[in-house]
Amino acid sequence: MREDDLVRLKAMHDAARRALSFAYGKSRADLETDLPLALFTKKALEIMGTAATKATKECKTHYEDFPWGSVSQFGKRTGKRGFVKDDLDRMWRIVTEELPRLAGLLEGILAQENDGDRDTNGV
Repeated sequence: MREDDLVRLKAMHDAARRALSFAYGKSRADLETDLPLALFTKKALEIMGTAATKATKECKTHYEDFPWGSVSQFGKRTGKRGFVKDDLDRMWRIVTEELPRLAGLLEGILAQENDGDRDTNGV
């Protein structure tokens, strides 16, 4: 795999894991009162969306089961108007319903890539 795609996959995984960790023990209502939570959640989703958008066609074809199109829309789906109720609802739904599965998919992809490196390098 191209190094830039591997960097993007790692960035998506890191952003997903951090968002899940930051949201742990929080509720949807906390997004309205905890500005750092709202800002970080939004930024993590934007990072994931940008990385997914910039992944090469080869990477997207190789890992066609990953929902590239959906993830690439994360930044757009969380709104550009600030933190209005609909944007916060979308962010919370993504974090609680989509990120756990996506983080698992990314872990599997990264494990596959690491196994491939060992096979290639004989380590």
